[in-house]
Amino acid sequence: MTAASSTTGMPTRVIYFTSSVALDIRMFAKECRSLARAGFDVTVVAPNSPMGPIDGVSFVNVPSASGGRLRRAVFDSARLLKVLITHRADVYQFHDPQLLPVALLLRCLRRCVVYDVYENVRDDVRTKPYLPRLARPVLSAIVGALEWLVGRTASHVITATPSLALQFPSSKTTIVHNYPIIDELDA
Repeated sequence: MTAASSTTGMPTRVIYFTSSVALDIRMFAKECRSLARAGFDVTVVAPNSPMGPIDGVSFVNVPSASGGRLRRAVFDSARLLKVLITHRADVYQFHDPQLLPVALLLRCLRRCVVYDVYENVRDDVRTKPYLPRLARPVLSAIVGALEWLVGRTASHVITATPSLALQFPSSKTTIVHNYPIIDELDA
């Protein structure tokens, strides 16, 4: 059995789910393509996904709700969870803070969930111009509590920096620096 094989001898199936861009540079180009090259069966579940596989990565489109941010966050998360439950995987990985509740529900269903952290979400919420100024501290506390809970219940946490890693249990946290891909550096 290789590192990319599950207990059945088949490639380990990884679903990376997001509520944002399916072809995000860090998520798709660095993580998903690398996993596919290593022999994992990788699928990205996201709104406005491309049709057909790209570089060994499959895609599942999740229709996005119309309306404001709050409406999209609630309805898109519910649609995403439905798709995730029907598409079985060995590992479910995500990075979107708005999907912390989805991750908790997946853990309640005994799914292996990996939280990919590359920003200090608690502090970032306080600077979002689209959020009402008085709501920012409350939302920051809510996000902080959800992130704390996911950090303790997730199967594993991946962080981009050592300072982010300090927020999570060291026994289940790995630091994977967000370095550029060498081929991207045309001099």
